[in-house]
Amino acid sequence: WLEAQRLPFFIVANKIDQVKPAKREAQQKKIARALGMIASGIAWVSATEGTGMGPLRRHVDQLLAGRNDGATPRESSKMEGRYEIGLLEKDDEDQA
Repeated sequence: WLEAQRLPFFIVANKIDQVKPAKREAQQKKIARALGMIASGIAWVSATEGTGMGPLRRHVDQLLAGRNDGATPRESSKMEGRYEIGLLEKDDEDQA
């Protein structure tokens, strides 16, 4: 429905800390494939550990500020530099 309406959205997968690091990439690909996407088009986060929360907040801020073209994650994940959140690393902001 969101794609049909051309409304911006993106997928956030929480609890990435619950997947063993050795199995994360395979699990991410499996989930992305089931959604018809590529893994880099999904925000992989851990609210508990803070992994990816800083970049996710910045991305949401950009969406709320209207700094997007309305492209869906499936379309924009193929475009360089857009919605390419992927497996996000814990940044300095998250450690505070």
